[in-house]
Amino acid sequence: MTSNILTKIIGLGICLSLLANNAHGEILVLSQDSPQYQECKNLISNPINQINILAKTPVVDHSLSAREIAELRKRLVGISNTKNHGMTYAKLRHRYDINGKAKKLVNGKTCVQITLTGELKFEKFIIYVEKKFPESSCAYKEIMKHEQLHVAHYKADLEKIKKEALNQFDEKYGGKILIYDGDPKLEAIAKDLGDYTSSKFNEISNQSALKVDSSSNWRRIINRCLEEAK
Repeated sequence: MTSNILTKIIGLGICLSLLANNAHGEILVLSQDSPQYQECKNLISNPINQINILAKTPVVDHSLSAREIAELRKRLVGISNTKNHGMTYAKLRHRYDINGKAKKLVNGKTCVQITLTGELKFEKFIIYVEKKFPESSCAYKEIMKHEQLHVAHYKADLEKIKKEALNQFDEKYGGKILIYDGDPKLEAIAKDLGDYTSSKFNEISNQSALKVDSSSNWRRIINRCLEEAK
């Protein structure tokens, strides 16, 4: 990260299930050779898993001083730095619904085949620019130009994590049958995928932010702008 401009993603997950029913027992994946698999395999025909991305344009906050941006960054990210001309903040929200069909077996267990529907979006997406720079100034324009690089990367990172989450779900549950003692309860699957999404997206987005900050010559340009403004 640079000393002046920081981008950060914080993940927040909401995990829901359509089949939550006082369950007991662990999730087991049935072998295709088992009699129960043959009994349950046609629960869902051509299951389709889908995650939608809700696009959002960041808003610009031009009301804070450098000190206030520094305090905000420390509160949101935990990094203290007094030289903050700008910052981009994005807060991720994900929602996963586990949908499925269940069948009671003669042995008292329940088999389930599941599909995934989900949603990814930025709950908050804000570019902060130090208020002392007028919108017409060189510094303001260069700070905004740099932050827009982060914005573009974050939007691309949403697409990456969508693919990661779908692959993760398909690897574990695609084309498989789950079996429970008693009635199925699938919140754990949604929660695990949500935790994975938050962790993976933070990893991907932090790498993107470092790439933008390290490859850009924005600091030299902004310093030149500041010198010109004196």
